[in-house]
Amino acid sequence: MDYLGYQGRPDLSDDAAARAFFGRIDAEFHRAAWFAQAPGEPLFAGLIDYPALRGKRVLEVGCGLGAVSAELARQDARVTALDLTWTGAASTARRFALDGTRGAAIEADAERLPFADASFDFVWSWGAIHHATDPARALRDIHRVLRPGGELRMMVYNRHSFYNWLSIVLRFGVVRMQLRRYSMQELWNRYSDARAIGGCPRVGYFSAGEMRRLVSGFDVIELRAFEQKTALTRFVPRGMRPSLERQIPDGLMHALFGRCGLLLYCRARRVR
Repeated sequence: MDYLGYQGRPDLSDDAAARAFFGRIDAEFHRAAWFAQAPGEPLFAGLIDYPALRGKRVLEVGCGLGAVSAELARQDARVTALDLTWTGAASTARRFALDGTRGAAIEADAERLPFADASFDFVWSWGAIHHATDPARALRDIHRVLRPGGELRMMVYNRHSFYNWLSIVLRFGVVRMQLRRYSMQELWNRYSDARAIGGCPRVGYFSAGEMRRLVSGFDVIELRAFEQKTALTRFVPRGMRPSLERQIPDGLMHALFGRCGLLLYCRARRVR
């Protein structure tokens, strides 16, 4: 998941090529996550209190190509980046090396975290848990490795989003009548992420109530939805989208998608 449209990965052993590649990913991630930081701020600075995490033990579950883990390391968190894939772990380790920061990147399963109980002060997971075979098991293991009083901040896909109901249920399930052949789970797998290359092995969608049950061992502090501005520019030529999206008021996006956005965000604290 590089946010660049499957344009291919350069030889990351070349420092200049690697920096350029990661820079393009981060710029696209900043644009997509318009709701997560003010212009000029570090990626996700609006959802992650970086100063409070200096020197703290931080785990990212599902680091992907390392954009957030790299920022956590630059902000002096003691970060461990975990991904199910070798590509994710290796790319994130490469970022640490390029930045000259200290961080650990490991290839492991979120449902079987290879850490002792209460190992971390903070856990971040953005768009990873909904790909787990057993999301509840992953959350139980995150609860186990998080110290009492530590925080989890995560995002999964929102079952009651406009995207799910219009782009998947209506478009593919009803209009194209694919619900006659496939289950809803199969449609989510096919048409949520990586649609151009056949979809993903598993993608889950969760209502707010289901999210609360997933984090039943936590005290939920915040639960809300966000949406990328591409939801309003989907049929605009790709090259025109960034300039058009800058004209869309943030307040309008929050009003339209505060409950029905695709990205269901939860901030929760381990209480026991």
